[in-house]
Amino acid sequence: MNKERLVKVYIEALRIEREVGIPALFTTAQAVIESTWDITPIVVDGKNSNNIFGIKGEYNGNYVLAPTKEWDSKTKRYISINAKFKAYPSLEECIRDHTKLLLSTIKGNQKYSYLDCLIQYRRDRNFENYAKKVLSIYATSPTYFETMMGVIPLIKERTRGIWEVELEEAKTWAVTEGILKPDDSLDYWDRPLTRKELVVILKRIKSIGGA
Repeated sequence: MNKERLVKVYIEALRIEREVGIPALFTTAQAVIESTWDITPIVVDGKNSNNIFGIKGEYNGNYVLAPTKEWDSKTKRYISINAKFKAYPSLEECIRDHTKLLLSTIKGNQKYSYLDCLIQYRRDRNFENYAKKVLSIYATSPTYFETMMGVIPLIKERTRGIWEVELEEAKTWAVTEGILKPDDSLDYWDRPLTRKELVVILKRIKSIGGA
């Protein structure tokens, strides 16, 4: 297992969760499932695609052609095919592109879109329902959801006690609960807290039963 890359992906996913609401554990679990615990991107003939999600297509005209297995619903078995996979200049750009996909109105063969799934998740915070719906659009494998639910406890275990992770989780929790409402300034998380901000924060914590 490449713990350093796992932590890197999870931290970036937490930042995205604060920005748009896509669960960080969902993003990280997909990275693990698609690229193993080593978070190994698709590499073809020495070309590193930085693609850790198995996203098909082209990215600014860049791609790698690689073999993959797809579930064939007609024959009820996996079949081998060659497919184009997007090639990215960096891991971070791959994660951001993955985010754009999960914010899109693409529906696949479903009545709802990725964005519909996220809007519903923002309302009910039901992770399992969100994962089931998104994966029904994203993947062909009938066991993808069960695989993800098995991976998530291990991600929590393998990132526990790491200061950088705890800090990003704390920031994400505070924003999700409405305790903090970050602005766009670069020094937001590091500048001193005023007394006015402190009393508002304490009031918000009390309103959610935290004090």
